[in-house]
Amino acid sequence: MGKAKKEQKTLFDFERSDVPIEEQPYSIPENWVWTRLSRILTASGEKTEDFSDTSLKYVGLEHLQKDKGIIGYGSSCDIKSAKNVFHKGQLLYGKLRPYLNKHDVAEFSGVCSTDILVFDSAKYITKHYINNYFNTRYFISYTNENSKGINLPRVSETIVLNVICPLPPLAEQARIVSLIESLFSRLDEARVKAQEVIDGFELWKSAILHKAFTGRLVEQRPEEGTGEELFREIQAEKQLLVKEGKIKKEKPLPEIKEDEIPFEIPEGWKWVRMSEALDVRDGTHDTPQYSEIGIPLVTSKNLVKGCIDFGTTKNISQKDADMINARSFVDDGDVLYAMIGSIGNPVLVKKDREFCIKNMALFKPLCKDLFLMKYLFFFLEKQQEDMKKRASGGLQPFVSLKFLRSYLCPLAPTNEQKRIVATIESLLSRMDKAVDKAKAVVEQIDAIKKSILEKAFRGELGTNDTTEESALALLKSAE
Repeated sequence: MGKAKKEQKTLFDFERSDVPIEEQPYSIPENWVWTRLSRILTASGEKTEDFSDTSLKYVGLEHLQKDKGIIGYGSSCDIKSAKNVFHKGQLLYGKLRPYLNKHDVAEFSGVCSTDILVFDSAKYITKHYINNYFNTRYFISYTNENSKGINLPRVSETIVLNVICPLPPLAEQARIVSLIESLFSRLDEARVKAQEVIDGFELWKSAILHKAFTGRLVEQRPEEGTGEELFREIQAEKQLLVKEGKIKKEKPLPEIKEDEIPFEIPEGWKWVRMSEALDVRDGTHDTPQYSEIGIPLVTSKNLVKGCIDFGTTKNISQKDADMINARSFVDDGDVLYAMIGSIGNPVLVKKDREFCIKNMALFKPLCKDLFLMKYLFFFLEKQQEDMKKRASGGLQPFVSLKFLRSYLCPLAPTNEQKRIVATIESLLSRMDKAVDKAKAVVEQIDAIKKSILEKAFRGELGTNDTTEESALALLKSAE
């Protein structure tokens, strides 16, 4: 009796599908059928070496973008080797690095890279149904796991056509595609708005910093004194430090000329050269011998988003570190600034370990109570693009210590510096929270899209009509 039941179940499954039940990853509606893509897609083998028509459009992998399909095309003018031919309405699928999942339905005819497979679909298949199926976790996982090659993995045409696919009736395919497009369209609108918040962060930050250092972020209060008065206090402190032998006496810097001034500042502020208000030094520019253990040597590449990334530093001996630190010892509260390569990326040091520096400037306060280093940090963030434009060198741009010492800085009264810093931090904190929320929205949208696709190809979107003839009839009609 048990054997008869088993035979009956096998026969029932065969009637519903040409895919063995043990290969079917999940259940689908009664009037759907599991099949292989080879039953509904045909690979096109059309190629050409004739590119005499200069208006012929060329699609390379660079013109296919994950989740966006074809985003552009090139010209066939410079093509020399044979290419695949595709026609409007055919499916294009990038077989190189299948995890990137590049595919689309062509809206025009042309030629494409031989790393792009071209497929025709059967008459009983809605092309965009299959194009959406390519986005499912099952399809991406199968093609990725069955690709060959380590550095440049490729999936073969045979593997793609061997993938199994749930096939609903033709009318249901159209309803699924329509609902996916409608839902995705609304989600994409929300994603665009969220992405605008993320992408706009740097622009908003730049606008805030510009207002801050042109005196338009906080009010000026005459009772707080002037930049000129503050400058005299700093100079007095500097002379004392020179007298005590803590810093070296510098040669007088040239007077500031009118054509040097980069932007207008309030009347109560004062333009000064960096080394007039700060102790400006640099680290070593030599390359000491590295060792497995020792003292971290912080270089330009280790300055990341306002912090020092010690995970990528190399170590040098204590002896070499002592030689560097004899001239450029970094204290808590100093500011570091990359001078070579990726110029900029200032860091306000919060020192929790010993380290030394290479290829970067070191800004030390002459008196922390007079010139706030956080104020300097924000000013350097604002001006780093200007410094990059004015850098010397070619492939390895750099700014010299002389350049930085002479660079102009707007000196606001100390209390105004404090209010500027507090306001910038408050605004940036709010912006950071807005960006975090926007990023969470983008992640949520991506998760919702994946959920919609999973439900769509399980028949769980509520669009299926059980009275429609089974999709098995579509397969049989093609036999």
